[in-house]
Amino acid sequence: MKKIIFSLLILVSINVVDASTLSPDKDKNIPAAVVSYIKTHYPNATHIHWKKSKTNMYEADFLVDGKEILVDIFANGEWIETETEITSKDLPQIVLAKLGDSKIIFAAKVDNFQGEELYVAEVKQNKKLYDITFDHQGNEIERHSID
Repeated sequence: MKKIIFSLLILVSINVVDASTLSPDKDKNIPAAVVSYIKTHYPNATHIHWKKSKTNMYEADFLVDGKEILVDIFANGEWIETETEITSKDLPQIVLAKLGDSKIIFAAKVDNFQGEELYVAEVKQNKKLYDITFDHQGNEIERHSID
């Protein structure tokens, strides 16, 4: 049940709130606790973009050392999950085996507040694009068609 609620929370429509710096003073729409979390955990973050959901959740999308990172945080500064870009070679061998000859467009490692380690792969299969989530054992958790 927690996973269903968590998934629904993440899938809620998101409104974009851009912020070029990590300062709640310059963008009053970003809570200080959220900005503080990013400043503390990612002091070298650049190209930061914020999104706010209707459920008081914020997503920070930024670069660290050239890698894209997305962090979901509640308005009170409580961490939800982090998605970190990885190369396709960094996917677990079991995931690569399950993907077979699919063309991997993008790959990421996801760590969440439940202690789960997940992997996301955007792949091209049979001329269609899919966003597929796997657990660390290679089990497919979710599959979404990208239109």
